[in-house]
Amino acid sequence: MGQELAVLAIKRYESATRGRPEIMVSGSDDFSMMLWSPEKDSKCIARMTGHHNLINDVKFSPDMRFIATESFDKSIKLWNGKTGKFMLWIGVQMDKRVASGGKDNVIKMWHQ
Repeated sequence: MGQELAVLAIKRYESATRGRPEIMVSGSDDFSMMLWSPEKDSKCIARMTGHHNLINDVKFSPDMRFIATESFDKSIKLWNGKTGKFMLWIGVQMDKRVASGGKDNVIKMWHQ
């Protein structure tokens, strides 16, 4: 039974990643993030800086091409999911909300 579950887990993982290497983001208390590909290298791909307060949310786009980060500095930043390069900054006012959407037909509301 344990071996069958392991095989099933591997199949689910391979289906989810579609053969692409796994990518992850780690955060630090200096408001920066590191982009990693742990299957390929023990060194980080990029150090992502620009937020001025704690980062409280990180999301990958479904195709892993983009990373969106949201911070207590009232900003949302968009990064390249492969290189970690900064792409776009969205300032958020206290009384405003931001909506984002993608090819997956999902609209998300971002608010304070």
